[in-house]
Amino acid sequence: KSFNAQLSIDDSFTNRIVLGAIQNARVDISDDDDVQFDIDEFIKVREDNKTVIVCVRRTNETTQVYNVKLEAKENTNGLIAHDPEDFIAMNHTFDFPPLKTEVCSPFEIVDDEIALEGNETFIVMITSVSPEANIGINTSYITICDDDAIKLYTEDYEVNENNGTVTVCLMKNVTTAVDFIVTFKSQEKTQPEAISTKDFIAEEKDVIFSGSANKSCTIFNIIDDFIVEEEKESFEVSFGVPADVIPPCNNSMVTIIDDDKIYVSFDRE
Repeated sequence: KSFNAQLSIDDSFTNRIVLGAIQNARVDISDDDDVQFDIDEFIKVREDNKTVIVCVRRTNETTQVYNVKLEAKENTNGLIAHDPEDFIAMNHTFDFPPLKTEVCSPFEIVDDEIALEGNETFIVMITSVSPEANIGINTSYITICDDDAIKLYTEDYEVNENNGTVTVCLMKNVTTAVDFIVTFKSQEKTQPEAISTKDFIAEEKDVIFSGSANKSCTIFNIIDDFIVEEEKESFEVSFGVPADVIPPCNNSMVTIIDDDKIYVSFDRE
């Protein structure tokens, strides 16, 4: 912007002041309000959102259209979100018109349905602005919050007494990023039916639940007491899990079916 300036003398001073040769001047105003672009520095998003919106803001007015380029890529520090397992690395280029102060762009997140992986981070950067302008905050740290919940399931079992053992399993609905320990505990019910040391062996067993498996099992011992015509007897198995895993709603019930028979035969003598 510019304007013109001109010198003049009040009539009362014309006898004492003489104007020089240059009586007109052009004044140019330099704009020192620089245009600057900033990106949201920290963003958290649930994994099941599947997208995250990243916004760029412009400070100071302008009459120009700017072209802004954003790039999503892996972070190099902390819990790293990986491309393409956790997010999709991509570039977005868009025009920033004069009348807007904020323009936003979506980036894709992968809902991998893997529990216990923890929160993970990737970055989105302003990599270029054209025509040239100042870039303030140029990196956005996107934290993907792991919202994949583990659900554990139990089953009830019936087993013949003379089998001697029963296999009890715990199931889960998703894979996990890590293995974890489950404590299987066989015990008498509140109202005992099967009695420990008479009908079964009460014991605890720590079992590794593999992250890639959907089932973890162990074996408990049944005692064949050779007593016929017993009623069905049952005991329960409970499951101890780490603090960050929700335990199953119910214990497993194991019902022992009496299959002892009376054998009658003649004596040869």
